[in-house]
Amino acid sequence: MLEVDTHVHTVVSGHAHSTIYENVTFAKRVGLKGFASTDHGPHVHNTPKDFTLKIMKSWPDTMEGIRVYKSIEANIMDACGRLDVGNQHMPTFEFVLAGIHELDDMTADERLSGCVAAYENPYLDCVTHPDKQKYIVEFEPVVLAAKKHNKLVELNNKSLHIRAGGRESVPKLVALCKKHNVRMIVSSDAHICYNVGNFALAEQLLKEMEFPEELVLNKHQKVFDTYVSERAKRLDLV
Repeated sequence: MLEVDTHVHTVVSGHAHSTIYENVTFAKRVGLKGFASTDHGPHVHNTPKDFTLKIMKSWPDTMEGIRVYKSIEANIMDACGRLDVGNQHMPTFEFVLAGIHELDDMTADERLSGCVAAYENPYLDCVTHPDKQKYIVEFEPVVLAAKKHNKLVELNNKSLHIRAGGRESVPKLVALCKKHNVRMIVSSDAHICYNVGNFALAEQLLKEMEFPEELVLNKHQKVFDTYVSERAKRLDLV
């Protein structure tokens, strides 16, 4: 069982169905030690404006005994990897994800370039669901960008569950991370509290592919906390 879920949404995302309290309650129920609360950046439809991001500063680090990491899933806006959350807001977050959402006007090459370029942002930790064939069809450039910048690649359980083509594309992504010795985070991408900590399909795939446990950053909370602490020092946030 993984101890930290790195990708969880609340009603603040505009299309999710649970509050932070409900997510905390279910995280505790399933035995998690913590999770990253990663609501969408303002580009996604029905997501609140930037000023709501600052409210996270007032959150306690621990809620009902569960460590809640102040995080976000920003949006990659163009081929240059520009995010919809400005750097003035980034010090609020302990962990930053970014993915492509609602940008059907970008070509496949532009989407790939955007995912690769996003890793150059010093605040970004991981590009989300790079396996989505709707957006990009080449995975190795993303994996190599993560390796170059000593960052992470996401194994998204939802991709194996409901995303078209996920059962075929995700193993390719995992194989590339194994080949290049790149660390992964395994996430639920939960949009309702009942899915918080649901990694079953992803964990089974890692087992079948004999993926090295030491390359799974959120397997143990202590390892994830070390990453978060070192990140804060690197960005001069402490």
